[in-house]
Amino acid sequence: MTDDQKTVRTYRLANTAVPARPLEPALYLVATPIGNLGDITLRALETLAGADVLACEDTRVTRVLLDRFGIQIRPYAYHEHNAEEVGPKLIAALDQGKSVALVSDAGTPMVSDPGYRLGQQALEAGHRVVPIPGASAPLTALVGSGMPSDAFFFSGFLPAKDKGKRDRLQELSAIPATLIFFEARTGSAPPSMPQPMFWVARGAPASAANSPRPSRNSAAAPWPNSPNIMTTSAR
Repeated sequence: MTDDQKTVRTYRLANTAVPARPLEPALYLVATPIGNLGDITLRALETLAGADVLACEDTRVTRVLLDRFGIQIRPYAYHEHNAEEVGPKLIAALDQGKSVALVSDAGTPMVSDPGYRLGQQALEAGHRVVPIPGASAPLTALVGSGMPSDAFFFSGFLPAKDKGKRDRLQELSAIPATLIFFEARTGSAPPSMPQPMFWVARGAPASAANSPRPSRNSAAAPWPNSPNIMTTSAR
């Protein structure tokens, strides 16, 4: 995998070019905003600008972030459909002493996405894995929901079909905690930073799988029993 980025590595803040320090060889897992580009961290910008190789889910989405902060690096697509092909190339870059940054479309990589495979491969090959913390959709949704946060259980994506949803919710219904799931977006949208949204069901029974979603701007929808259930649309 060739490195097409320019020799001078910088990112821009308030129309000022800020030099990015070279990174030591490692796999950097960089959290990105979940809707508001202002939520990016300085450490994330420096990592994205300083990396030798940048891998992402959708190059169009990541390009929005890179352009906003003047980061000149070519992103390479790494997702569930090409992980077996691209993963070894990224590990080879690490073997060559390069720094590799990994981002998802929004939020923290490796949370319910194929990035965990790359992390496993990097560790097995003896490389460092360095998390660059930042936005996380499950925690953002949790703290904004008004639901109990002393105990919560994250279960990724629910099955696509209604019966699968009902069965999965039934399996988890005995857990004495707030349940958090990812919700897959439907339809096509222009490449941009995904906008976060979440819906909340207090005391949702397994039959909630058939219940209509609240509107996009709705924060909560009560149900009479337990457990508490919430879904969020970004990582």
